[in-house]
Amino acid sequence: MADTQIWAISGEGFEVTQRTGVRLSQLQVFADDPASLADALGMRLPTEPNTTVGEETCAMWLAPREWLIDLAGDIRPDEWDARLRARGILYLLNGVDDGYAVFDIGGEASRDVIAHGCSLDLHPAKFGANRCARTLFAGSPSLLRRKSRPSTFRLFADPGLEWFLRDWFAQRSRMPSGTLP
Repeated sequence: MADTQIWAISGEGFEVTQRTGVRLSQLQVFADDPASLADALGMRLPTEPNTTVGEETCAMWLAPREWLIDLAGDIRPDEWDARLRARGILYLLNGVDDGYAVFDIGGEASRDVIAHGCSLDLHPAKFGANRCARTLFAGSPSLLRRKSRPSTFRLFADPGLEWFLRDWFAQRSRMPSGTLP
């Protein structure tokens, strides 16, 4: 299934788009050999906490030896299985496409809007490009990723809360600039 827009809203200086069809895999590895792992997957994985590697296909650090991978193009995780097994790497690989509601947030005011939903320090010096973090966003457990394009974020949240988050963003879209709570 292709990544498609299913909902969008814009406010003063920001826009939010909910996506469906985003291909996601969660990988947990029980080995400490980043070079062999990168070779098996055909891509590098971040090894530093709260960092990401890649833009279109993006691996996000969740915990030591655990990543959420936002897949693009023709990458096939089922091919990873054979390569990981052939190298004797112990791992868990699960498709979690339906495990998240995915929102793209962009625009010059996006950082301010997001800051009202979570306690992360979103200043580019602290949470710059290619960073991610688990957080409570609008009170819901989420993963926030800052993309490499300026003022662009991707939010991964519990799919049961997508209506709540749509309402939360809609409320912010109706507020005049400078009055965000």
